Amino acid sequence: MKTHCVNSPTRLTDDALLARVHDLARCERRTTVELIAHLAEMDRRRLHLAEGCSSLFTYCTEVLHFSEHAAYNRIECARVARRFPLVLEKLAEGSVHLTAVRLLSPHLTPDNHAELLDHARHLGKRGVELLVASLRPLPDVPSLVRRLPLQPAPMDADQSMLAEMEVTGASLTGMEVRGTTTEGRRPGGPVVGEPIRVAPAPAATVKPLAPERY
Repeated sequence: MKTHCVNSPTRLTDDALLARVHDLARCERRTTVELIAHLAEMDRRRLHLAEGCSSLFTYCTEVLHFSEHAAYNRIECARVARRFPLVLEKLAEGSVHLTAVRLLSPHLTPDNHAELLDHARHLGKRGVELLVASLRPLPDVPSLVRRLPLQPAPMDADQSMLAEMEVTGASLTGMEVRGTTTEGRRPGGPVVGEPIRVAPAPAATVKPLAPERY
């Protein structure tokens, strides 16, 4: 039997719709925090082994069917929350998100975790990355000069035709290299080979090394 588990919002007024969205966001945060707390205890007991999974990550992706990114974020938050329960409070109130906790996790200590979580309040991912960069500034990336690949010289019409015939395995029988067919007809115009494409270099990524340095 087909059931509808989602109430249609189309009949709600604007004010009711906005209020409902806020309520659902709070419910989602509360549910996520509860899940993280349970994953932390499950990780402590290593119950994933009894379920036939070699790791909690495998359990989250293959049994709970989370994406790799979602599983990784939740597991990292669960392990941080075991050390610093304040993380669960911050997640529940919505002042920090899962990605922020994951990025901060290597830098949290008993002395600084409350302060860092306050500094990360309502910051996006980029803002948290800058906060992390201010904690442990990295040296500038050394300048690098790379030699660009040489552009092959363009082939003339005859060379282009030969290359194309060799690649496709076409027979040269009855055809002259200079473009004369077996019936004495010449092609209507010169054959121009396709330009040789050089694979572009991979796009560079920009990450903060320290405040105002990337």
